[in-house]
Amino acid sequence: VFVGGLASSTTSEDVKKAFAKCGRVTDCYLPTDRETGDARGFAFVTFEVMSEAEEAIAKMDGAELDGRMLKAVQAPDR
Repeated sequence: VFVGGLASSTTSEDVKKAFAKCGRVTDCYLPTDRETGDARGFAFVTFEVMSEAEEAIAKMDGAELDGRMLKAVQAPDR
């Protein structure tokens, strides 16, 4: 699941906690800026099964985390 709209202060643990309500999170990748080390404002969340990812998209798209509205969509296959 691609998650956009994250605050720069949001950590991968924060994202995992928020999305764990929808199912078993197996991975959360939060890219950072190479020069500053700051979060880039998006993450990729992987679930154990596709139905949990679909539930996460339905529940979390438009939800709020750390004062920011999230955009949750199916991520392209890597």
